[in-house]
Amino acid sequence: MPEFPRFRPWLLSAWTGLLLIATFPKFSLEFLGWVALVPLLAAVDGAGRLRRAAGLGFVAGLVFFAGTHYWIRLVMLHYGGLGQAPAAAVFLAFAAVLALFFAGFAALAWLLLRLGERHVLWGIPALWVAFELLRAHLLTGLPFLLLGYAIAGHLLLAQMARLGGVYLLSYVVVLFNTGVLLLIRRPVRRRGMAMAAALFALALLSLGGALLPTPVDTSTAYLVQAQALPDQRWTLEATHRLLADLEQRVLAAWARNEARSGLVLFPEIPASLYYDDDALLQARLERLARQTQSQVLINSIAFADPQREEPFNSALLIGPDGEFQGRYDKIHLVPFGEYVPWRRFFSFAGKITAEVGDFVPGTRPVALGSGRKLGPLICYEEIFPDLVRRFTTAGAQVLVNISNDAWYGDSAARDQLLLMARMRAVENGRWLLRATNTGVTAVIDPYGRVKEFPADQRAVFPVKFGYLSGETPYVAFGHWFPAVAAAAAAGALLVAGRRKVQSSNGGDQPQASDLEP
Repeated sequence: MPEFPRFRPWLLSAWTGLLLIATFPKFSLEFLGWVALVPLLAAVDGAGRLRRAAGLGFVAGLVFFAGTHYWIRLVMLHYGGLGQAPAAAVFLAFAAVLALFFAGFAALAWLLLRLGERHVLWGIPALWVAFELLRAHLLTGLPFLLLGYAIAGHLLLAQMARLGGVYLLSYVVVLFNTGVLLLIRRPVRRRGMAMAAALFALALLSLGGALLPTPVDTSTAYLVQAQALPDQRWTLEATHRLLADLEQRVLAAWARNEARSGLVLFPEIPASLYYDDDALLQARLERLARQTQSQVLINSIAFADPQREEPFNSALLIGPDGEFQGRYDKIHLVPFGEYVPWRRFFSFAGKITAEVGDFVPGTRPVALGSGRKLGPLICYEEIFPDLVRRFTTAGAQVLVNISNDAWYGDSAARDQLLLMARMRAVENGRWLLRATNTGVTAVIDPYGRVKEFPADQRAVFPVKFGYLSGETPYVAFGHWFPAVAAAAAAGALLVAGRRKVQSSNGGDQPQASDLEP
């Protein structure tokens, strides 16, 4: 087979992007995560200049984000009101912006790879975690498919998230990738034995999920899957027909389940509900709550101002007595879904929602309920570790996620969101209930075990869960681990920079011009 040495580093970088794509849904070949970064690290290790290393990282990131977030173009095309060219432009701009984080990592990894191998072994994973933390908070923040999610299915290993969140899992995965790189650099017998032992230990731990205890599940929930299609014309009459049908399905499921009271969760649906203005909706929810002696959570639009120009995307809780128990206003809004960011640059882009004007964000997490409290996460808020943690510190004893995933069709997005929801359950030590419009509706226990239900059908699924108290170390101390990792990476970079200057002055190492972009 012919060799292409000039293009080999770029092919290696693209290969990392492809391996990362295969690691996550819908391929879900999680074991590839343990080696997915090796081609990129090898290419960066051989790069002659910082600028070349950054380019290699950008290629890997562009392939990865384009391959895992392809559904963004479909959503903007079918529901965002954009044509083929603008939808493709938004999609490519999105992937390119996120690829810059890979570029920054690769550029700084090029510096660290010139240190001693002990520094490389812990410094590269720390640097990766630092960039994941940046990605979670810069711009609008999008910690989508962080590398630690590759371990979510390995239940015993995943419990490390209780200590340091998904970022600790990312560190472990990149640590293994870095170890493989060092073995490739210098394939001595001692290193080979160490890597073999590490691989054997990981394999054993991956099989240890059966050792985890069974959590208490003495409470009942009814997860409503509405199957309300986004492209249907949702008039007030059509919306109430849907709600009437869902009400009867909840009552039927409640009767079949020995009339057990509990928690009824309605998902986000593409039809807009206005609880404060709709007496029929209020009466329906009050009747359902009283008849089933259950709390009822539903999505509704509220307003921050009397002029009704600043809408909230909200979750409302109705008590078993039919009385209003509280409201949470969504904090983390979906870019191009609920508002258009940076309108100066994206003035051509519309929103998915039909609501006039941008939604406005809520100001704080609210644990709803009297006595036993739940933390309501709306749509993709489940992907933000620190936001979910704040619901737990606010008193939530169970986490619930109501979402309208119909926008994504049967793409990988639905499974990606479920994967990330599993990690939130583990980090917080809480049950997590997901009620989605079309799927994936699921119940997740505090150790990450998941039971998912058939998608793309209208149904109500009774499930068992438990209300839990107490705090995991991650809930108590938050982002302590990625903060430490970022500080450690900064320290290593200072050492690398100092040595680079010294070696340049000595004249026996690559020149300082190598640092020029």
